[in-house]
Amino acid sequence: MSKEITTQQTGLSGSTLYATLDRRAQRWNGSAFEAVQAANWTNYAQAMAEAAGTGYFTADMPAGINSPGPLDVTIYKRLGASAAATDPVVAAGSDFWTGTDWGTVLAPIGLDFVSAADPAGVPVTFREKMIWVFRRLARATQNATQFVVKKSDGTTLTTQSLTDDGITKTLGEPQ
Repeated sequence: MSKEITTQQTGLSGSTLYATLDRRAQRWNGSAFEAVQAANWTNYAQAMAEAAGTGYFTADMPAGINSPGPLDVTIYKRLGASAAATDPVVAAGSDFWTGTDWGTVLAPIGLDFVSAADPAGVPVTFREKMIWVFRRLARATQNATQFVVKKSDGTTLTTQSLTDDGITKTLGEPQ
């Protein structure tokens, strides 16, 4: 892999920068992700090279990070002879690493990993609301006073009151 980690830091031209890579609150140590430990800080540092006085710094993505998933990159300015937990952060960002390049992949990696499990009750998160909309379209019943959304197993997920004044039908909030 080549120069997948980049930053433009014109004001830091001539400085020594390095990057750290995190996934799910664990940091890459050169061979695996582990819980962050200040004693292992030098193992986390991915050296960055500057393009001749431009302030444009790059580093290669370690070959060992070859599985898809979210990745947080933090770039530090090294102050001493080696990387240290006290070095200042100069840039940070997050993106989806496909295993070979940056970018969001919706299939077969991205959305396929989103759980389709039924919400426990009234949906709160975006994922739960999307599942609820699907269930509402696929598994709902209605009578004169109630609209019922069912879970995949047929049990009730939510109920909504239904009123009709002869002109307008009104659907209440999910309960």
